[in-house]
Amino acid sequence: ITYEPWKQVAANRLLVGESDRSVAVEIDTGGIPFKVTAQTIDEDVAAREQPVRLAIVLQEPVERATVKIRITPANP
Repeated sequence: ITYEPWKQVAANRLLVGESDRSVAVEIDTGGIPFKVTAQTIDEDVAAREQPVRLAIVLQEPVERATVKIRITPANP
């Protein structure tokens, strides 16, 4: 969940935030195809903007999967 702007910059990579506060998010599903979805959470919050839920959605049914997410500063 984020209040920050975000974009998908590669099939397995997101950039969340702006300037020196941004983070790179690398997604590893072990080869299972996936997509990233965003949903605005419509709630009464004190912030100026509504939060956004980012989700990793696997594109095929699985009985077991491991999803690894690595979050690092975008501008170390």
